[in-house]
Parts: sequence; structure tokens; C-alpha cells
Amino acid sequence: MIDGYNTYLTPNGYTLEPIGHGKYLVAKDNHFQIIAVERSDKKYVITVGKETYEIKPELKELLTKVPTEKQLLEAIESKPNLDIKELFLELVEHLKINLDLENEHDYFLVALFILQSYKKEFLNAYFFLSADADKGSAKTVLLENISNLAYRSELVGGTTIASLRDLISTYKGNILVDEIDQISKDLKSEVMGILRKGQRRGNKIYKQVKNADGDFRPKAFEVSGSHAFVYRGVVEDALRDRSLSIQPKRSMDNTLPIINFHKVVVSSSLVVKLFLWRTTNYYLSVKRKSALVVEVVVVVAGGEVEERRKKLFDQFTKSFSPETLEYMSTLYGRNMELFYVIHSIAKLTGLPLQEYLEKIFDKKKDEDSFAEDYYY
Repeated sequence: MIDGYNTYLTPNGYTLEPIGHGKYLVAKDNHFQIIAVERSDKKYVITVGKETYEIKPELKELLTKVPTEKQLLEAIESKPNLDIKELFLELVEHLKINLDLENEHDYFLVALFILQSYKKEFLNAYFFLSADADKGSAKTVLLENISNLAYRSELVGGTTIASLRDLISTYKGNILVDEIDQISKDLKSEVMGILRKGQRRGNKIYKQVKNADGDFRPKAFEVSGSHAFVYRGVVEDALRDRSLSIQPKRSMDNTLPIINFHKVVVSSSLVVKLFLWRTTNYYLSVKRKSALVVEVVVVVAGGEVEERRKKLFDQFTKSFSPETLEYMSTLYGRNMELFYVIHSIAKLTGLPLQEYLEKIFDKKKDEDSFAEDYYY
């Protein structure tokens, strides 16, 4: 049975990506088609190739934004270039057109954060994106652009606590929080709990939920994800530790308000290509993760503790350059973990981004310099 809300890889190698209205984008070997769910024997099913799968629940609409069927069909017909190197550079250029940020490396950081959302299922941890912004620095526009470009990423505010949990846990969404230090007390408490737990996969929050019989029972919510927040003041150290920050600035370019008024239209082609790239690469991502598990099982067996630690570290970083490993030797605790995550995402692009990563983390180390660097 297929979870109707989320991406599914069939045993014969087809990737099924829900696009709402009872339809799925189906990909295999760089070939795409859109297939509708059918009703059969009081069940909802989808037939892919020679196999039929039951869908539950039937998915009519998604809570998060996806390209429309028309956009996808037009893109499939035009056979766009889905090379991730080219897509990433296009993404950086798009951000430079739509946003004014303080530093060049900030554009690459935002682009890597967006790319992280498309690989959410294959990461064991994430870096959050944060911005300390004054009034008038277009921080909301920043989050709107990210929401528009990233996979299943939504601005929250004016939402119920229950729907917030469902967005992340059931729909595998990501949250973008505007002015986290200004939202209502109850929502802030929930959001802070999610962000404290949500940086690593497997961490859950537990809430009392009423069941069909009217009784309250504890329920676990998986809340990890590629989350972001902006603030105008002070946030607790636990959130700063989990995030990499950018600095929006007040722009004097009067073209930007008009460009961003039409940002959905301007970015539509790029969003569709990123969506197609995710779907067609899903199979390879699953296979790579499965292969890594097998390799680790072999490496971890036998030896003294220090020797086994070194073997595991070498296994997980075997594709890293000497330059990268040398820089990593200057990092500790959570900063080391965040660097490992962002470097793994940067490697997907095939681009030499080491210089930008070092600038991002030099800034991070400066921000952390007043506090003890520890791991918890």
C-alpha cells in the first residue's frame, strides 16, 4: 500500500510523486508521465507498468505547493536540461535577481538550503537557515522566495498548532517562520519545540491527541526538516546553534518590489525543473543510501574503539578533498555536523564551492565565539 501523501519508489524502479487532484508524476530512466488514481473495488489504486498499487489515503489536494499538471506536461514536452550543476547556478542567479543580501556567499547558502529541501528523505540531519533582520530589510520577501522555490516549504503564521504538526509529520513539509520572536505565545512554544527537535531525523515530539473513540492518547510526530526562521531581536542559543545565518539588507533598488510581486511567474520554469530533477533522481538516491548502509556494517565490525571511530569517519568522508578535511579539523561539535550536512549537499552540484562554505562557517565561528562550543 502506498502512502498517498508522499513520494514512493516501486519495486520495479518507478518513482511516484503526488501532484494533487488524484494524480502522480511518474518517472523512470529520465522518462516522465502523469497517471491518475482510479477507483476499484472501493479502493483507490494506481497502475504503473504491469503493477497496480493501492493508494491510502486518496490524495485530492496537497497542503504544500507543487507545479501544476499543465506546467509539468509542457516541461516534459520541451525536455529541459536537468543537470544539477546548471540548475544550481540558475538558482543562484535567480536569487541574485530577486534578493539583496549582504554577502556573495549568502546567495550560495540560500541556494544550498533550497536544494536541501529536495533531498530531505536522504539526510540524517539538516542545517536551519536563519536571518537577523531589521524592519524594512525584506525578510518576509526572503522567506516567500524560499517557499516558492523549495520543496514542500511553507510560511507559517496564523496557523493552528495541529495543522503545523501535520504539515511536517504527515505531509513531510518544512516550515519557514517569520519573526519567530514576535508570534503568539502558544504558537511560539510549539514552533520552538519543533525547531529544537527537528534538526536531526528521528527526533520526535509527543502530544495528546483525541482518537476516534473520543479518548486522548499520546501520539508521536516526526518533526525533522529543512526549516528556516527570521527574527528581530534575540533567539535562544539552541536555535542559533542549529542554524546558519544570512544578513538581508535594506535595498534601495526600486525594481525589486515589482519583480517580487511577480516572483511566482518569474520562477515557475526553474521550480518545475527542480521538481522534475528530484523525481528522476529519487531512485538513485535510494540506492546510494542503501549501499552506504551495507558499507558501514562492514566497516564497523571489529577493532578497538578509536580504530573503529577512525574507520567510520574515513568511510563517511572518503570522497572529501584534502582541503575540505583540513578545514573540518578546525570545527567541533554541532558546527562539524552542520558542515558535513551542507558539504554533502554542495557535492551534489559538482561545483567547487569550498571557498563559499569556508566563508559561511568562518562567519558562524565568529558568531559562536562568545559561547563555549559543545555538542549536545
